[in-house]
Amino acid sequence: MYPSENPQGLSFMESLKNLGSSFVSLLGTRLALLCTELEEEREHAIRLIALAVMAVLFLLLGLVVLSFFVVVLFWDSPFRVHAIGTMAILYLIISLIAGWRAREILDARPRFLDATLTELEKDCDTLRH
Repeated sequence: MYPSENPQGLSFMESLKNLGSSFVSLLGTRLALLCTELEEEREHAIRLIALAVMAVLFLLLGLVVLSFFVVVLFWDSPFRVHAIGTMAILYLIISLIAGWRAREILDARPRFLDATLTELEKDCDTLRH
C-alpha cells in the first residue's frame, strides 16, 4: 500500500458527499430539536393561558361578590356611597399596579429561542473557521 493511497478506497468526491450528508444530518437533528422545543412551549403556553383565564374569571367573580357584600354591609349607613367609591378606587389602583408590573415583565424578557439561536450562530462561526 502506498502512502498516497486512500485506505478505505474513497475518492475525494465520495468523502465530500459523506461530509455533506453528515452536515445535513446534523442540521436535521437541530431542526427536529427546535420543532420539539416549539411544540413543548406551545403546549405549556396553552395550559398557562387557560389557567390564567380561569384565575382571572374567578377573581372577578370574587370581587363582584365582595363589592356586593360591602354595599349590603353599609346599606343602612350614610357611608354607603363612600364604600362603593372606596371599592372602585381600590380596584383601579390594583389594576394599574398589575398593568405596570406586566409591562415590566414583557420588557425584561429574553428574545424568543435565544439559546437555540446562539447555538446556531456558534455552529456557523465554527464552520467558517
